[in-house]
Amino acid sequence: MRWPTWFRLRTSARAAVRRLHLRWSCDPHDTGPVAQLDELILVFARSAAPSAGSAEVLFADDLLDWQTRSEIEHRAGDLLAKLRARVADTELLEASEYQLRVEWVNLLLAHAVGAALRDAGPFTELTPSSMTPAAIVAGVASALGITAPSTATGPARASGRKAAIRSQIARLVVTARAATTSTRKVRVLAFPGLKLGEALGELSGAQLAGAGVGVAAVAELGYGEAAKLVLRHALPAVALPRGSGGERSAAGVPLSDLTGSPALDVALAHVARAALDSGAQIASEISAVLPRLERLPALRAIVVPTAALGATRALGSWAGRHGIRVASFQHGIYGMIEGDGGDRRADVLFGWGPAVAGQVAMWTQPRPRLEVVGVPGLARAARRAAESSLRRVLVATTNAPTGNALAPWSIREDYLDALADGLARLRRAGVEIELRLHPVESAAEYATMAARAGRDPLRLAPPGPFAQVAERADLLIAPFSSVAYEAAALAIPVAIWIPRVPAAVRAAHFVPPLAGELPGTFADAAGFDELIAHALDDPANGLEAARSLTRSLEAYVAPLDTSRFASALARLGA
Repeated sequence: MRWPTWFRLRTSARAAVRRLHLRWSCDPHDTGPVAQLDELILVFARSAAPSAGSAEVLFADDLLDWQTRSEIEHRAGDLLAKLRARVADTELLEASEYQLRVEWVNLLLAHAVGAALRDAGPFTELTPSSMTPAAIVAGVASALGITAPSTATGPARASGRKAAIRSQIARLVVTARAATTSTRKVRVLAFPGLKLGEALGELSGAQLAGAGVGVAAVAELGYGEAAKLVLRHALPAVALPRGSGGERSAAGVPLSDLTGSPALDVALAHVARAALDSGAQIASEISAVLPRLERLPALRAIVVPTAALGATRALGSWAGRHGIRVASFQHGIYGMIEGDGGDRRADVLFGWGPAVAGQVAMWTQPRPRLEVVGVPGLARAARRAAESSLRRVLVATTNAPTGNALAPWSIREDYLDALADGLARLRRAGVEIELRLHPVESAAEYATMAARAGRDPLRLAPPGPFAQVAERADLLIAPFSSVAYEAAALAIPVAIWIPRVPAAVRAAHFVPPLAGELPGTFADAAGFDELIAHALDDPANGLEAARSLTRSLEAYVAPLDTSRFASALARLGA
């Protein structure tokens, strides 16, 4: 491991540090005690570093190389395969696996970071900030031989009460509709959410009725999208009982001796228990609704917005046992071989574009049959004509990653740092710049990141569907994100930030187009500044690389073809 020179010099001349502080995020609720002079602060998201103080600071990303990250990605898969070979309760594992993989990847990453810190100790106490995930704390603690403290959950947010009220209203809508409609003709039962809810909303009532579509909802997905479809199209709804389908316990799942390292095995088992307990609850709740589904005489298929979640995996397992087909609607563009989110388990994948077939072909078996139907929301926006000057730029972001070993914790800060010089050049040229946040991000986070970096925050784009916001832009700048593909479908020039990843790692983990070299991408501030300089100096041709990237992405996405989607639903329920 290559250590920063300043860190080697200071640790060699210093007495043993007794306390290690973990700083997770720049969220103002993510608090912890102030570090003292002889203590060390380990920072995950770089904007979580204290703005001032005399304690030493080290960034977790600096302690991991690409080979270690790659090995952890594979290792998490191997651990899950070992667990599957031990456990006969398939439903429990299906309901737990997604969260279990996330927790194990985070723990293995943190364990590798803790191992790299051993020579900087000895440490006798670990102090995480209040929002540091339990898997991160357990991973660092197990590597350093420290007892992991219990981690607190963040304080309740005011928005949570509003979300709960909206959920209650939506559930009442679905339940009321279920009480007044017959479900005898429901051949395709949809659990709307994410892109699936939007796609169903673009179909006409006649198309939905012709395919025999009804709606249902489970707690993990929420009732909102189902309620919208009921109100918009008066679709038949299936009311599913809430509660338990009997006691389900994960207590007997054998978690000992997973790796042969006692401390690591204890930590893996500790975080696995929480994921398995949650999976047991989900499996029990799904068991309670299955008798209702089994009483639908015409049911031939279910459609879910993603096959990743515990509830949708448990539903898929039940459907497979009863000869009922499972379809999943693609939520975003796939980037990693391991990153299909469980969609490979579906019988049918409603995909965004024909090039998705090349990604699906790289997945391990079983693989779904691809039905290319497109993306909802894009047809309402007109394709952009090529502009000869750069007037408006839209900067899109993506949520901070979890459970992905190849994504640095400071990926959002790295992205913004790469843009800083080029965006300053654009401002000097009078170009309008707006920031489009990922739906789960907050403006406060980005204001903090900007303040820590000594920059003014970017002006936020107006709210609304992505296509509506993007159609005014002459250039979209994004990390590797599905919005880049949606912009390509609108013929908007695209520039994508992709960190430098060794070719061997890309080949081992990534699917096309990320696996190869792409025009219009950049890895650092110099690359982005050069791209912007060309665009400003040569208005007619300076964005050709970005336009070429748009053409490279177009085959992966198209506006939703409502006729094709309706026909595919009808075949699914035939």
